[in-house]
Amino acid sequence: MKKFGALLMVYVLLLAISACSFSKDEEVMMDWHTSPKPQAIMPGNIAGKTIIRQYAYNDMENWRPYANQKCRVFYRRDIVLDLNYGDKDMSRGDIVYHVVPGSVRGYSLSRIVAFGDERVRIKEGQLYINGKVLDTFYGKFQHKGMSLKQYVDVHKRRERDKNEAHIMKMKKQCKVNMREIIVPQGHVFVVDDDWVNAYDSKQFGALPTEYIKGKVIGYIADKEQKRHKNIPL
Repeated sequence: MKKFGALLMVYVLLLAISACSFSKDEEVMMDWHTSPKPQAIMPGNIAGKTIIRQYAYNDMENWRPYANQKCRVFYRRDIVLDLNYGDKDMSRGDIVYHVVPGSVRGYSLSRIVAFGDERVRIKEGQLYINGKVLDTFYGKFQHKGMSLKQYVDVHKRRERDKNEAHIMKMKKQCKVNMREIIVPQGHVFVVDDDWVNAYDSKQFGALPTEYIKGKVIGYIADKEQKRHKNIPL
């Protein structure tokens, strides 16, 4: 029975992993300028119209390897925001600090993946822009900086991550689908890096650009960080 249970679990995982892939024959959209590793900024190198905020959420974990906790570069860290950031400066892949529509959460970080008049679709955990696969590190399902397979491989020796309910939850989120929408002009479609902990355009829809208050240019590298309240700008 134990052997059968183990084989069943492997089968479930293989189904989940395959659900997060896309056909190599599909057209792709790349992003060559955005790095998955955020910039570490020394306190003395902050210039221009910037502001520092401490970020209290874990929806932007993307820096591998998770085993060393290095993906938590924003969670409870002091982040540096460029307030001179406007519509003309926006690029795909930018991390922005924005008002969360209709939420008591107030402000959040998310990544821009699409602009006004672009078509956005999610098929089994993969983002499509104008019918093309967004083939980037942020264009598909990930949790704590990893695909489902990577996450399971890292945690396979931890009993809590062998729980079938946990695996099935991950599988469901990996296969998330969203019908194609057209982003209205004056809006962007934003997605958090960690899809499991996300609250982004997948839930509240396209974000008005007027809700964006700044661009994240990095985090404070100083180990002795001061505490800054996450108050409205």
